[in-house]
Amino acid sequence: MSTVSGTSGSTLAISGLVSGLDTDGLINSLVSLDARQQTLLTRKQSAATALSTALKSLNAKNLSLQGAAEAAAKPESWTSTKATSSATSVTASASRAVPASVTFSVTGLASAQSSLAAPPTDMSATPSFTITRADGTSSTVTAVSSDVLDVVDALNDPASGVRASAVNVGTASAPSYRLQLTGSTTGAQSSFSVSYTTGAGTSAALALQPIRAAGDATITLFPGTGAQQTLTQASNTFTGLMSGVDVTISAVEEKPVTVSVAPDTDARKKLATNLVSNLNLVMGEITSQTAVKSTTGTDGATKVTGGVLSGNTAVRALQQSLLGTASGTYGGASIARIGLTLGRDGTFTLDENALTAALAAEPDTVQTVLSGLATAVAGVTKAAGDSVSGTLSSEVKGQDALVRDLGQRIADWDDRLATRRAALQKQYAALEVALQKTSSQSSWLSAQLASMSSTNG
Repeated sequence: MSTVSGTSGSTLAISGLVSGLDTDGLINSLVSLDARQQTLLTRKQSAATALSTALKSLNAKNLSLQGAAEAAAKPESWTSTKATSSATSVTASASRAVPASVTFSVTGLASAQSSLAAPPTDMSATPSFTITRADGTSSTVTAVSSDVLDVVDALNDPASGVRASAVNVGTASAPSYRLQLTGSTTGAQSSFSVSYTTGAGTSAALALQPIRAAGDATITLFPGTGAQQTLTQASNTFTGLMSGVDVTISAVEEKPVTVSVAPDTDARKKLATNLVSNLNLVMGEITSQTAVKSTTGTDGATKVTGGVLSGNTAVRALQQSLLGTASGTYGGASIARIGLTLGRDGTFTLDENALTAALAAEPDTVQTVLSGLATAVAGVTKAAGDSVSGTLSSEVKGQDALVRDLGQRIADWDDRLATRRAALQKQYAALEVALQKTSSQSSWLSAQLASMSSTNG
């Protein structure tokens, strides 16, 4: 069947109209033959992309393992302590504290002064209020009017050091207000007095009725002993009660309260569990990406294929090096000493009960073994994942460069095949034109011969 086709930069050509050939089909077949090299390049690019993706995934897990290993290898990771209290009303926090304990009773909580006052009737039209604290410092605020609500707004200025509210001691229909003033900070030194300006332009003291006095928090250290002594604090937090330990009280406790600081066992366990879980992520990724798979084809033949990372020397070296760290001894002890074992499948298993027992019985040995293992693992992972010289990182860079190079070569083939197609279209179009001319000349000659024969007859 004849078809009409056009080519870029050429006149309209009739495909096979004269020759009867499927020139478009012939051209497509010839171009497909030439495109076999491009197809091979595309397959290579897909394989390189898959390898790069797998290497990046493994290296991400490797870098995570490096972070966990470096954390467990740091000496300061093993100095963390935890503070506990024998009373729920007393909390303690520790930072760089050493194991120790202290006993005390809580005899008083810190309080802020709270007072009540009747709004003075002799205030000026825009009264000023001066709040003077126990240490002699003072602040002055000015109200826009003598209305009680404007007075409250002025006293609530953050600079005043007090919080004010208007309390209605009358009725809804006949309100009568009192000013309630509360210090914004606690402690005996936070007590205050208030003066105001009168309509006569003088200063007068605001009559304050006490609700609660300002007071310090008070604890008694070592109660009932010859070393007993009292400590006071403006707030309910005793900062640095022991070296690196802050204690906060929230209720009076007549019975002695003990605050203890001990090594943070939970933090040490977390160092171990993080290291082991990240080790298993890396080992599991390697096992998964190097696994051999068998498939049976339609012809019954068995096809065996390796994982995308099979045979990769950098991956193999990482796997063997990590396995090697498990067989080492650290401070003369193996990893089994702290409850850590390596299975035949390359999986690390941590017996947390055994680890807990080891932390209680020989904490120094646990630190030596785990930090030693972590140091070894950190060295292995850094050698693989270092952004400049790491073996895995270098593999990734190499594969990414290959993908880019193959992409450029594939694009070059696109141009080459387009040029080849245009040349073939031009060639076959010229053939059709030549055949058409030949056919026209043959028809003319036949017509002339027929005419001559008719005349002679």
